Amino acid sequence: MERDIEERAKKRKEGRARAEELKNKGNQHFAQGDYKRASELYTLALEHSKDYKSIYTNRALAYIKLQKFKKAIADCDRVLEYIEVFEKDYRSSFDLSFKAFIRRALARFELGELEGAARDISEALALDPRSEEAKRLKAEIEKKQKHLAEKASIVKEFENEEAPIDIKMEKMLVEKVLGLDDINEEDLSRLSEVMFSTREMKTYFTAKGGLAKLVTWLGKGRRVSHIVQTIVEGNLIAIEEFESKGGFRTCYQILQDFLAKTEDARGIDDFENVENVCELFVVLTEEETIRRRLIEQYRMFAVFEPLYNVLMPKFRDEHEALSSLLALASNLCVGSPAFRRDFLGLIDRALRDFEEVFRPTASKFLRLQRQICSLLANLLNEASFQERLLREQTLLTLIAVKLDLTFDTKEKIVSKRYISFVECIFALFANLTVIIIENPGRLSLFEGYRLPQRLLPILSMDKSDAKYTTILQRGLSIISRVIADQPELITADAFKLFANFIDESCQKNGLLGHAQRILIKFLAKRNCERIAQFESQIPEAMQKIQTELVRMINTETDETIYSNGCTLGCSIVDFSIEYALGLRGVIQNLINKVKDKTGSVRKNSGLLLARLAKHPALIEEIRNLHGIELLMSLSCLLYTSPSPRD
Repeated sequence: MERDIEERAKKRKEGRARAEELKNKGNQHFAQGDYKRASELYTLALEHSKDYKSIYTNRALAYIKLQKFKKAIADCDRVLEYIEVFEKDYRSSFDLSFKAFIRRALARFELGELEGAARDISEALALDPRSEEAKRLKAEIEKKQKHLAEKASIVKEFENEEAPIDIKMEKMLVEKVLGLDDINEEDLSRLSEVMFSTREMKTYFTAKGGLAKLVTWLGKGRRVSHIVQTIVEGNLIAIEEFESKGGFRTCYQILQDFLAKTEDARGIDDFENVENVCELFVVLTEEETIRRRLIEQYRMFAVFEPLYNVLMPKFRDEHEALSSLLALASNLCVGSPAFRRDFLGLIDRALRDFEEVFRPTASKFLRLQRQICSLLANLLNEASFQERLLREQTLLTLIAVKLDLTFDTKEKIVSKRYISFVECIFALFANLTVIIIENPGRLSLFEGYRLPQRLLPILSMDKSDAKYTTILQRGLSIISRVIADQPELITADAFKLFANFIDESCQKNGLLGHAQRILIKFLAKRNCERIAQFESQIPEAMQKIQTELVRMINTETDETIYSNGCTLGCSIVDFSIEYALGLRGVIQNLINKVKDKTGSVRKNSGLLLARLAKHPALIEEIRNLHGIELLMSLSCLLYTSPSPRD
């Protein structure tokens, strides 16, 4: 009997080892995008070790990629049932439980089982409340539930015999369009201008099968893609209806048909049709689940590259079509590492092309140039591209120079397209600065663009105007990363500019944290001599900062903002002990935080309190409040240098 037990144990061990080997092979195929072979290898692995739980969750994900959602659910069920029976609770196998819940939620979401998906994603978030993946899926589930409820409500309203006359008229118009076998230019114009003037009308049209009609017309070459775009934008229900009627396949075929034509056979209408279809794909790929589905079902790079080869040489005439194509590529780069890698296969030629696109100054190229910046920013997710782009001195200089020309008139300052252009330039350089601070040796590659100096005039824009918030956030984040190595930024005007962002309004729009980090680095010891030369020019700015710090430290609940406020206070006192008096109002709160809090809040409160205790006029007040005793218990902090938190 003992021999039998030993024999079974040996077989289990050998089976487990073989299962592990097959699992690893499956993982390799999965990473290469071969989900079918991966699922087959996972199945073989389970034949050797049926209780190997992580293989079930791996196979569930492969099944999801293959759109075998019911099989994915069955694998997740198996894991969760095992944990329920043989383990104390889901946290006993935290990682596997989380994966099983989130993958079952995704499979149920794809099948339209929204209630079950919602329950599963709640369980996943209970296990890991900070999971961004789970939060995104939860938002998509809730969005789809909302759209379904709206659809049901609107259909009921339209089909109510006592509906208002305007709704009855809209219903009649929908029925008229649905009754058409084909559509002419006159009807198409009316459809564009009148048909979809309200969200309710678009929803009712979709509910009554209107998207099937539009897909049919698309297949006949009718130019209705912009109408489809109007209907599906931001509406998951409409997008899925469009997909189910063959809309994705039809749009893909339109692009293939364009490529099949000879150059002489392509007319203006053909290029406009490519632009409209690419723009429709851009809208579709804004939705994460749809982007994932589109990438997995269609060989998008197989049409992207030849389209790029046709459009790029014609960019001066076909800049709108090329803009839409690059916008689509930018979205696909976010959702598909495989697409990014494929694109990098032609990057040498593309970078030379992009240089030529940035040389013209005409405003008609603005959208195309903006899409290039967005695409480059997304490509930086690939480590192999980071160093490559930093070496592109000519291209990056051409992009940086655009900042000098962007807001040179009042008309441009309020123009949405110019604002959007600057946002994309800043996004690109913000991503580059992240790479630089991770490897300071690369800073020399970045210095030729004079980017910080070019940013300062733009950062003088109205911080209370919401349309500039993204520009200011990205601009300040760039400055905060490079200011330590940019001594030419240490000026009175720059200090006043950054001090302007230390207030409550900037906390609400996300600007305050960046400004805090900038000023902490601005006031570093190595800059003291330079600041001393213009200190007499900044008393009002310094007083404003002190006033805001007192308010912030006494009322702030966000730990990062509070800790950075304390660190900035330390920097001010380190620069000149006389500024300690302006922070007198925070002493009691600092003492309370040192007594009652832990971690960075306690540490940074103690550091600032220690700085204030160095002032002869404040030490007695701190002693009377028993602050010195507290500082003695935290003596190790007195030798620690504060640093800003991100």
